[in-house]
Amino acid sequence: MDKELDVLVLARTEEMAREYGAALGAIERLRRDVKRTRSNRPLGELDPDTHHDLIVVEIGQALDEAIADIEDYLLHRDPNAVIFASYPHADVGTVTRLMRAGVRDAFRQPLDHQELTIAVTHLLSQRRAIEARVLERHGAVSAFLNVRGGAGATYLAVNAAYLLAAERKRRTVLVDLDVQFGDVASALG
Repeated sequence: MDKELDVLVLARTEEMAREYGAALGAIERLRRDVKRTRSNRPLGELDPDTHHDLIVVEIGQALDEAIADIEDYLLHRDPNAVIFASYPHADVGTVTRLMRAGVRDAFRQPLDHQELTIAVTHLLSQRRAIEARVLERHGAVSAFLNVRGGAGATYLAVNAAYLLAAERKRRTVLVDLDVQFGDVASALG
């Protein structure tokens, strides 16, 4: 649990790239990549095999093209992506159009570091809460395998089970599938 959030920033100018980098640099548990782009449809230029938890897009003057790009990306490429957008003239009508296109949060330019930090931190908190609920409800399976005896798989499995049960107060089941030579029972004492 508690994995890093993979953030891609598509900034139109070097100055904004620095601004985004500074704002996101204050947040822990982020893996960020800040790229400059001059395209009106920067999402369409992304490698189709890559996935990012959060994409922050700086929109230039071509609002209609940017909205079409966002809609296309969320519809055809990655429906689970979270997109934040910043726009120089972020009035209520613009923000409404961005939200209808699928943008999770919109920011007025010039960028307010605190506003972006709060939005990203909130997204991180939501992700952690979802992960915690999934683990509580469904649990997790860990397997320890070895290709020969004496490699330490039993030692690791027994100690991991002990730590989960005793120190983390998690319900734990330890199953030894080595029917012939399994010695988990003797390792537990």
